[in-house]
Amino acid sequence: MEIVVGALLISTVVAAILYPLWRPALEPVDGPVGPAAELAELESRKAAIYGSIRDLGFDFRTDKISADDHRQESATLKREAVTVLAAIEQLRSHPPRGPAELERIIAGLAASTQEDAPSTESHELAEAGASAHPETPGAQLDGGPTRTLCTRCGHRAQPADRFCAGCGTALSGS
Repeated sequence: MEIVVGALLISTVVAAILYPLWRPALEPVDGPVGPAAELAELESRKAAIYGSIRDLGFDFRTDKISADDHRQESATLKREAVTVLAAIEQLRSHPPRGPAELERIIAGLAASTQEDAPSTESHELAEAGASAHPETPGAQLDGGPTRTLCTRCGHRAQPADRFCAGCGTALSGS
């Protein structure tokens, strides 16, 4: 019996040690994903356009291109820059969203939570001593008036948070 227990113990230890070698490796994430990746790509494109505009001005001042070519190319680059800036502003103005399936699950859980405890929110607000006015103007959210949104990425922050959990930006009013 002791031999069986010993063999079982040794095989368990060997399996625990060798498991990391047999399991599939996790795919490393090289950069941001989702809306953050799109925003990073747009920021990169914006920097490239600004660099092109700067280089175009230098080429014009050093007589490498004619005034007509400079005017035409400059107008094209500026139109492209406006388009990129509008896309960046569009992404920054809305809080990031998850995949549709995840959003559907979250909405279902939120609805079931509200049905189970309809007075929970008002009870939490009373306990927190929340006033009718939120700490951050215009930042009243479903979770209560003292929550704020990050001005950079739109992530919901808890009242005690000093930095955004989504992007690390310092939160104002903290």
